Amino acid sequence: MRKNSDKMKVLIHDEDFTKHLQDALKLAAGNEEDLPTDELHLGLVIGIPGSKQATLVHIAPCPPPEGDVDKTTWVARHARLVERMLPGGVDVLGVAAIGPASLFEKERADVKQALISIHRILTSSPQIYHYVQRVMLHVDPDSFKMTSRLIDIADPSGSGSPQDIKLVKKCTVFTELACDIVLQSFEHVPDEVIVQGLQKQMAIYTASLESTLGASEILIGGQRCEDSVMLTTHLASLATGNNNGTAAVEFVLKQSAPPPQDLLDEKPVALSGAGAQVLVQGSMRLRAVVPPRATCGEAVAAIRQDARRSLQARCRMHCEDFELIEGEQRDPSLRHELPKRVFLCREKAPSSVPFCDYVFHGDDPADCLQAFDEILGLDIGVEDFEQDNEASPTGEIREAEEAAQVEEMVEEMIQEGAKQLRKDPVNVVIVVALSGCIALLAVILGYFVLRE
Repeated sequence: MRKNSDKMKVLIHDEDFTKHLQDALKLAAGNEEDLPTDELHLGLVIGIPGSKQATLVHIAPCPPPEGDVDKTTWVARHARLVERMLPGGVDVLGVAAIGPASLFEKERADVKQALISIHRILTSSPQIYHYVQRVMLHVDPDSFKMTSRLIDIADPSGSGSPQDIKLVKKCTVFTELACDIVLQSFEHVPDEVIVQGLQKQMAIYTASLESTLGASEILIGGQRCEDSVMLTTHLASLATGNNNGTAAVEFVLKQSAPPPQDLLDEKPVALSGAGAQVLVQGSMRLRAVVPPRATCGEAVAAIRQDARRSLQARCRMHCEDFELIEGEQRDPSLRHELPKRVFLCREKAPSSVPFCDYVFHGDDPADCLQAFDEILGLDIGVEDFEQDNEASPTGEIREAEEAAQVEEMVEEMIQEGAKQLRKDPVNVVIVVALSGCIALLAVILGYFVLRE
């Protein structure tokens, strides 16, 4: 991963950036016309880093902290939520402080501390660059004048270096990369990992799958491309050309062999040293945006980032939801599906960036509205979502779930599980099967298998 040194000396934004910022601040103020001026309000700077400059696309105001959580920790948690709603190529670049200049100067140290907390929580996440510097942006709420400095993460006590902020017309005419990636992976989770909790188990598994994604070859417009070639040049060389600022992407994956048929047909066979078995099948929709003068290498990095980020977001939400129903985790008949992804229409989005969120199957995309409001500060309606979203498992997949062989298998496992739980309630591990040949990752069976 490349470092971002000297990459963000200039910040550029288009004509609509200030308007979207004003709307977001009004939404954050609730029923008030403006944010209170007796306190400093923090937000997250969202942008697209480039080779010589970064493009500002949005500032997401942080909601007021809940309970006894301090502001620094709260802002860092907010950064994690914002990150999952970003397409590839877009990162949280830093923190924005919104308030009078005198108040900003007074609380500058606290703003820096929030910046460091954001950096720490995002370090382990898929990012375009290895950020050694972060943006600390100040916005005057009356004039909307912006000033910014790059803060060195290794020496945050310093004053940082100033950044130029420029209005550049049509700087958000991005190229959108789109892909439906088909996954088939069968992995074993070692015995020693099982005791570390569900989040750790899934993190170890996804790391293996992410390695596969990172080693894959990526085709743009069905053709290989050199990293140094300009994306626009590559697209122009194709027979189809650049289709309205979009480009189709394909992953050429070297994936693991299909799992044994008995994983779904019969009671799975426990393997020595394998605490759990994870089967992933299906596809997930990916999106990334890159600036007008991006290279093919930068485009490939952006779509890879989205693949890793989306996989992590889905698995994290799956684990969090699973842990909320901890009492039911030992129910062998429990069904659980990974969430599907919904995108905001580009024409409705700030800087035409297709922000996204995830909903569980059976839920309506309208359930995302609150998240767009509270996390991104966007006031949108259901009609602003793309209609061609990932689909829930239906038809033959649903029918297969109801087939007699599946029912018999689950019933047998329930009975055997009950016997073994009475003998040894600790000696239980999870096998999760994810299946579906439609645009989603779906868990169609979640059950417990006992080690022999």
